[in-house]
Amino acid sequence: MPEEEEDFKTKTQNQTGKKKRKTAIRSRKKDKKEIIELENKIEERETDIETLDKLLCNPELYHDPDEIIKLSRKRENLQSDLDLLYNKWIKLTED
Repeated sequence: MPEEEEDFKTKTQNQTGKKKRKTAIRSRKKDKKEIIELENKIEERETDIETLDKLLCNPELYHDPDEIIKLSRKRENLQSDLDLLYNKWIKLTED
């Protein structure tokens, strides 16, 4: 008889449990969506950096120091952004 009492839950307890499960499912779906968005942004940043690296390897570019500075700064900003995206991705995928 005591085992049956332990298994018994009130209607409120059942509803609370359902709400918690639904919230957890929504949270996981949200995380999955955010992970996909982050992965897409990461891919874009990596492509942009790769393009800039190719430009910066062009010997003709070195006749224009201002352009080199501009492109180098842009690359640094993209790399910083990429690092932040990776950190967010790591936090979401560790859970």
